[in-house]
Amino acid sequence: MLHSLKVNQWIDLTSGYTLNRKGNELYQAFIPKLELGNYEAIVFCKEANSMGNKTVRLGQYDVKYDDYIVKKFEYLKNGDPIVQVNLIGGRGSSFGQ
Repeated sequence: MLHSLKVNQWIDLTSGYTLNRKGNELYQAFIPKLELGNYEAIVFCKEANSMGNKTVRLGQYDVKYDDYIVKKFEYLKNGDPIVQVNLIGGRGSSFGQ
C-alpha cells in the first residue's frame, strides 16, 4: 500500500495480495504518477496458510495481516517517479530478517 501523507490517500500497489514468497525475495510494484510530497510504503504480510490474525481499515481497503513494515519517503520531482524503497527488516517488524 502507498499512503500519501499530504492528502491521506491510500493506493493499493498490488491489486490485492501477491502470491506466496519468501521475505527476502524481490517484488517490484509499479507506482503511478505522484504529486510532490511525503509518502509511506506499507507492506503487509501473512504467514503461510494464515488468513491474517490482525485487521486494519485503510481508506476503502480492509487489510488482514500478521505483520507489516513501513518505509517513509519524500517525492521531490514531477513526472514518473523512480523510487526504490527497500523494505527489509525495520522497527517493530520481524519479517524480511
